[in-house]
Amino acid sequence: MISLYFVGLVVFAVILFGIIAFISHFGIKNLFPGSGDPASVSQSFSEMMRTYGQVAIGLFVILSLVALMIESKVSSEAAMPVISLVAGYILGSSIEAKFKK
Repeated sequence: MISLYFVGLVVFAVILFGIIAFISHFGIKNLFPGSGDPASVSQSFSEMMRTYGQVAIGLFVILSLVALMIESKVSSEAAMPVISLVAGYILGSSIEAKFKK
């Protein structure tokens, strides 16, 4: 039987990717209206998609582990280090991207 938590995670992932696609579509049009440098556009777009992808995958992993902890499939001693690792990686990569510029 499919768990309610799994259905919620799938719905969350679909909504998150839909929001990312919507923001990316209109964000690129507003950031680069008629810009003539395709290299700048592609570099900004790839950086934006990498950041969005890291955040989306990280949130999905964290929420999956939390759902497994709630259902007592995974102990908190096993899941908490992974959750902290993923959260630290997401925060560290976003802070690193801000300091690079």
